[in-house]
Amino acid sequence: MASSSTSNQNFLYSPSGVPIFEGEAYDFWHVQMRTLFLSQDLWELVQGGYDVPTDSDPLNVWDATRKTEYANNIKRDAKALLHIQQGIGRSIFPRIMGATTAKEAWDILKYEFQGSVKVISFKLQNLWQEFDTLSMKEEDNTHSYLTRVTSLINQIKSYGDSVEEKKVVQKILKTLTHKYAFVVTAIEEAKDINTLSINDLMGSLQAHEERMKRFEHQNLEQAFQSKMNITPDKASHEYINKTENYKLQPRQARYCTLCKRNNHDTFDCFYKCRRCPKPTHFSKDCPYKQRVVIQQPPEEAKFIEQEEDDDYVFYTCKNNENPIKNVWYLDSGCSNHMTNLKEVFMSLDETCASHVILGDGSIKTIKGKGTIAVKSKSGHYKLIHDVHYVPELAQNLLSVGQLLKRGYKLVFDDSSCIITDKASNRTVAKIPMTANKVFPLTLPYEEKCLMSRIETETATWHSRFGHLNLHDMKKLQHKGLVMGLPKLQDMMCVCQVCAECKIHRLPHPLSSSRKTTKPLELVYADTWGPTRTPSISEQGIKREFTVTGTPEHNGVAERRNRTIVEMARCMLSSANLPKQFWGEAVNTAVHILNRAPCRALVNTTPYEAWTGSKPNVSHLKTLAVWLTA
Repeated sequence: MASSSTSNQNFLYSPSGVPIFEGEAYDFWHVQMRTLFLSQDLWELVQGGYDVPTDSDPLNVWDATRKTEYANNIKRDAKALLHIQQGIGRSIFPRIMGATTAKEAWDILKYEFQGSVKVISFKLQNLWQEFDTLSMKEEDNTHSYLTRVTSLINQIKSYGDSVEEKKVVQKILKTLTHKYAFVVTAIEEAKDINTLSINDLMGSLQAHEERMKRFEHQNLEQAFQSKMNITPDKASHEYINKTENYKLQPRQARYCTLCKRNNHDTFDCFYKCRRCPKPTHFSKDCPYKQRVVIQQPPEEAKFIEQEEDDDYVFYTCKNNENPIKNVWYLDSGCSNHMTNLKEVFMSLDETCASHVILGDGSIKTIKGKGTIAVKSKSGHYKLIHDVHYVPELAQNLLSVGQLLKRGYKLVFDDSSCIITDKASNRTVAKIPMTANKVFPLTLPYEEKCLMSRIETETATWHSRFGHLNLHDMKKLQHKGLVMGLPKLQDMMCVCQVCAECKIHRLPHPLSSSRKTTKPLELVYADTWGPTRTPSISEQGIKREFTVTGTPEHNGVAERRNRTIVEMARCMLSSANLPKQFWGEAVNTAVHILNRAPCRALVNTTPYEAWTGSKPNVSHLKTLAVWLTA
């Protein structure tokens, strides 16, 4: 059992209410401590110190007012120093153990964990770069994304930089996912972006999200009601529509449609189906029996084979009581999925630092949150989102609550747990309970299942466009120059094929082919120039036009030919095809370039300029697929 804490960047607090700093998230701790000092009128003392007697200004020459103020400052400084000492962990305390004033201790911590002016400038540069690349993920909601944005903005402000609210609002509107597109349009038309505040924008987006959830819930209820209304089984119809008054009737007044007895109803019948939860038929007559086949030994997990191709994560599970890294345990007391294996993450956001309180009361550190890719039965990779990385965790835990929130139904019955997808009513897995009374589930992933192993959609379309440069790929998407192109992420990827096939010159040798053994054995001297060419001043420069029918003399045509050749070379290399397909590759490159941006046209493609309609690129495939089609 484990539960995560999410308040105030998950700082622990001393009995006096001071947040304890353990070496991470210094910026957040700095803000909380500053607020504490301001509330007790100590911040000015911590930041600037106070006057102390010196040899040139001894205490005996001070007047009574200065002496009283000095004595008061000593007590206030000791109080501030006590707060700082109480607000750091045991591993940090030795750094300030020798400090005698609050200002000295505060400056030591600030210099070490925030850095000098040069370090702060470097951190600000990284934060601004992160701000530029920030975008909303598909699994994010408005609250989580806006929290990420405001957290990043507050970090930038904590280092002394100012951020215009107008810039933040524009950033949020530009980086929302496609499902908020019409809301962004409505906000831009109805409100002035230059004066729109972040709080107003957050309120509008959250109100829209709540409205979407309400509509989805209503649609789900209507679909469920429609499904139940068209059920041909009369007994099911009676069972669904029976009232509490019927339940309170005497047993003699009830009637079972299965066993034809009148001392109980159909729902309570002993002979009801054991294969599915519907109390309308016997097990031998279950229509679901024809769709599933359970063939596994008793001690092995029972796989469910569907007639159709499934599209779920949990396909294989195996009864194994030994601690294996790909075994996950269902935990109803766990608030989030958790693992101690960093190598299984496809993507990991290590900025999501937090703490988790285990069932034994111990506190572990969450080092990040990310997505894990597991291998499905068909060999494809499926994703598990919002998995917390806890290095000190002993076992991998699957949160029952998070599975329920993701749309799964879990039924614990007959010493097993059945996981069902509520949307399609398909059984995902049946997990038997072990002798230790736990439910282990094996998720088949590979240790090196990183983003480089799984080809992203961006890389796929980059290959389909003949390894078109990423600048033009961005332009195609942001300007809406073509139809059929999905929204792509991770545009800053590096393509190895492009690096190899578009190289303009060979790399310079690391060492010279000739090595000298004596000083001045080999001397390079440049004794030429400057020189004067009399023909330029006497005859001028003769202008020569391109010969008709000779595009080899045309620099523009030559540059376009180079683009075509490079694209063809990239497609042949990525498809691992021989040079005999050079003609097909060149034709494909020309076909693609007519649907790509060019400098001669503004916000349009050659295809649209010629035909008057936007091209549809949904048919594009890689060269190897075209040749085998």
